Amino acid sequence: MKRTIREELKMLLASRAITVKKMAEMLTEKRGKYLSTSTLSSQINRRLIKFEEVREIADLLGYKIEFKDIS
Repeated sequence: MKRTIREELKMLLASRAITVKKMAEMLTEKRGKYLSTSTLSSQINRRLIKFEEVREIADLLGYKIEFKDIS
């Protein structure tokens, strides 16, 4: 069974022992624009997060998103 983006992000954050609060702080610092914990949490939980934001989170956690040919 495929995991949801919420499950994937929660697993990645947990693997680095980073909370959603800490990630919101990291994104705020990187962007130079405030991002609240509740906004980030809501985006993740409601699956409203943009691909670019997921890529940004992956980068901050030391991961790279790759596409694999499954045909």
